[in-house]
Order: sequence, then structure tokens, then C-alpha cells
Amino acid sequence: MTKLLDAIKKFFQKLFNKSQIEEVTFDIDDENDRKRYIEAICDDISLAHKQIRIIKPELDEVQSILSDYQKLEKLPDNIKETLIGDVVELIKFREARETYKISLNIDPRLAHLEIYEDHMEEVLLKMNELEARQSLIKRDLEHLEGEKSELNYQRNKINKSRQMVKITSISFFCLFSLFLVIFTMLSSVYNKDVTIGSIGLLIISLIYVLFIYHFKRKSVLRLSKNDKLLKKALEYIKRVQIKYVNNTNLLEYEYKKYKVNTCNELRYLWDQYKKQKEEQEVYRQATNNLDILEDEILGKLKGIYIENHIKILTEIDLLVDESKKEEYMSNMTSLHTKLKEQMNFNKGILETSGNKLKILTKHNGVVQSEVEAILERKKEEHNIL
Repeated sequence: MTKLLDAIKKFFQKLFNKSQIEEVTFDIDDENDRKRYIEAICDDISLAHKQIRIIKPELDEVQSILSDYQKLEKLPDNIKETLIGDVVELIKFREARETYKISLNIDPRLAHLEIYEDHMEEVLLKMNELEARQSLIKRDLEHLEGEKSELNYQRNKINKSRQMVKITSISFFCLFSLFLVIFTMLSSVYNKDVTIGSIGLLIISLIYVLFIYHFKRKSVLRLSKNDKLLKKALEYIKRVQIKYVNNTNLLEYEYKKYKVNTCNELRYLWDQYKKQKEEQEVYRQATNNLDILEDEILGKLKGIYIENHIKILTEIDLLVDESKKEEYMSNMTSLHTKLKEQMNFNKGILETSGNKLKILTKHNGVVQSEVEAILERKKEEHNIL
């Protein structure tokens, strides 16, 4: 309202300053000078008509609003008290509805859940089962990976043992060869009896060979068993990995579909959605009560011949807040005065300009024809004259 008054004030100042400009003189016998003067007068008339067309609806509306509030002030006390009671109740309904309207803005993702409202419980159950299955598969996979690591460890241990036995066998063979050479030299060169030593060496060699045979056979069996177990573990791991990938893809699809990261998040959003639906119902009920009361108040305002009943309904709190009402009425009265002054000012321009043209048309027939021609052209240009 204040901005509108300031704009009107500036407009008046602009027009007022324009009206203070010294009157333009012209040579009536100079055709070009005369036509410029006539066109300037016609432009003033066009501008004044345009301003009147803009001002008049605003002025009529302001006059009508002031008249409506005067009617409300003159109402009998019993009718006024009833109307004020309805207004107070209406304001309470509006405040309550606004409160619930604010509380509805929980999460934009909640609107997405409305599509799945009818079967959301089944969705939650399915997602929970998928997550439980995912956890079980991960445990199985971790267990199989542990067994695989243990089998690889045992295999490496067996291979290391075989390597140690191989090194020991080489060392034993070297010692056996050395003792054999020694015994041969003692027997052939020194004619010593090495029978007992040779028998002992053969017995030790035989025992060692039997040990090597037994160890090799046992290690081969252990490696074979380890290979079978490792192969079986790898097969199980592959199967479980396939299950894990399939279940992960299915779970990620469900997460993406419902725009969540976990089942617990979806359950939380679903609880919030149900809460929102309950609040929406309260909001709709408050809206229905508000609509009914607004219709009743509109009916009462129409019944006492209030023309701007819809505008008054939108600013209904003015009827119960005297300070706001006084400020509003003061602004409207000031606006009415400014608009009235502006209207009279433009009407004065029309009257003055019209008189100037009448004087010109009385000069001679040529000037009269020029005035009529310029007026007709301006009328076509501005669609105002």
C-alpha cells in the first residue's frame, strides 16, 4: 500500500512539474509549426485519457471498499457480534490449518511411497528377508574363505615338509656314500673287518628308505585330500559368490526403487508417511470446516450488501484488530484522496486541451481540417481519443 501511494505521489509531481512549463508558442500561419502544436495537444489528451482509464477502476474499487467498511461499522450490535464471533473462529481455523500445513513438509521422498501404499508391508517384509539372506550369504562366504585359507596353509605346510625331507635325503645319501667309501678303503687298503659297520650302515639306510617311502606316500595322500577339499571349497565359494551377486543386485534394485539405503530407513520413512497421512486427514478436515465457515461469512456479507465480500474475507482479521483496521482505513482514505486528485487533474487536462483545439478550429477551415485529421490519426494510434 505504501509503495502504491509513493508511486502515485511521484506521478503527480511529474505531471505538476510538466504543467509548470511555460506555455509553448507557435506561428499559426506556419503549417509545420501549427501541426506540431496540434499534435502536442492531442498527445496530452491521449495521455490524460490513458491515465483516466487506469485510475478509474482503482478509484471505484477504493470507494467501494470504503463504503463496505462504513456499512460494517453501521451494523446493529447483535449482527456485528455474531459476525465478529464467526471471524474469530475463522482465524483460529486458518491458524490451525497453517500449522498442519507446515508439519506436512517432512521429506520429499514420502510422496514417492504413495505409489506403493497398498503393499508396503509386503515390500518391507521382502526387503528384510533379502537383507537377512545377504548377511547369511556373507557369513557363509567368510567361512568358506577361511576354510580356503586354512587348506592353502596346510598345502604349503606339506610342501615345505616334502622339501625338508628332500634336503635330508640328499644329505643322507652324501653321508651314506662317504661311509661306504671309508668302509671300502678300510677293507681293501688296511684289511680291516668292516662287516659289522657295513651291516649297521645298511640297516640304517634301509630304515631311512622305509621312512622316506612312508612319508612320501602319506604326503601324496594328504596333498590329494587337500586338493579335493580345496577344489570343493572353491566350488562352494563360486556358488556362494553367484548367490551373493544376485542377491546384491536384487537388493540394490529394491533400494533404488524405493530411494533408500537400508530396510530400516524405508521403515522409518514409511512410519513418517503414515503419520503424514494422518495429519493430511486432519488438514483436510480443518479445510472443510474452514470452507464451510467462509461460505457462511460470505453469505452474511452478501446479505448486508457488501460488494467486496471476497476481498474483505481475505483480510478478515481487520474486523477484530482495531490497530490494523485503523492503519488500513487511513491508507485507503489517503489513496482515495490521491486517486481523486489525479482523476481531477487529468480531467482538467482534457478540458483545457479540448478548449485549445476548439479555439484552433474556429480560426479557419484549413486549421479545422488539420485538427480533425490529426485527431483521427491519433485515435487510430492510441485507441483512446
